[in-house]
Amino acid sequence: MSLSVKAQETITFYRGSFSPCDKEDYLAVEAPLEISLKTTSEEKSISLTMRTPGDDKELALGYLFAEGILKSKEEIYWNNWIVEKERIFVPFKKMPKNISSLERSSVMSSSCGVCGKSSLEGLDSLKIEKRQTKENIFSHDLLYELPSKLKKIQSCFKKTGGLHGAALVDHEGRLLVLKEDVGRHNAVDKLFGHCFMEEVETEGMILLLSGRASYELLQKAVRSKISLVAAIGAPSSMAVSLAREHDITLVGFLKENSFNCYEGKKRISYE
Repeated sequence: MSLSVKAQETITFYRGSFSPCDKEDYLAVEAPLEISLKTTSEEKSISLTMRTPGDDKELALGYLFAEGILKSKEEIYWNNWIVEKERIFVPFKKMPKNISSLERSSVMSSSCGVCGKSSLEGLDSLKIEKRQTKENIFSHDLLYELPSKLKKIQSCFKKTGGLHGAALVDHEGRLLVLKEDVGRHNAVDKLFGHCFMEEVETEGMILLLSGRASYELLQKAVRSKISLVAAIGAPSSMAVSLAREHDITLVGFLKENSFNCYEGKKRISYE
């Protein structure tokens, strides 16, 4: 399925004009995906999310890695994937013991990360041990260049205006991986799932977000040992708290001539 579809009919009204204009437009695709874990003897559905079709393996892997369920490539039979239109089976060698933390009482919408958790204990289970990361220093000029670089490579966003982007950036400002999705958390899961599958180094890198930085996105960054999270939009209070707790540099309102640093200014060079 393509990342965008043409609308059947689009009517544009112009201010001061009483004549509508008919035209074609592109819409971002949003469709359900059920993620299930499967072994030779059992299977268990653990998540139903609304996502943009494509990179479904990466989405499932990134989600399981971020939740602390998947820790090693050796846990999976890589040749036994079952990928259907609206369901994917992750082929584990044995069923993980800690999947109770994934239980949800509702469908995850494309804008939701931790919503639908059946209890506060489910949220607490996502806590992450503190880890030491590489102490890379990033130039402020490098950060100023990131919004335009992201805009140039978000091809599907250009057509639809409806997809979030998440990119992995190295300390020289090179965009190594980009993933897009109607959901912010899905885009990040696809990104880190790709890095997990292809063994792309994430430690000490930049996570670049096309929108705002929320708690669940910082949580995923911590799992992947990201040093700096740079968001085009605003951070939430819990995102700042998590960045402070795990010593992540957090930048928000990133523009081509300014940004706000909410935590970890020690990693930004102004020379």
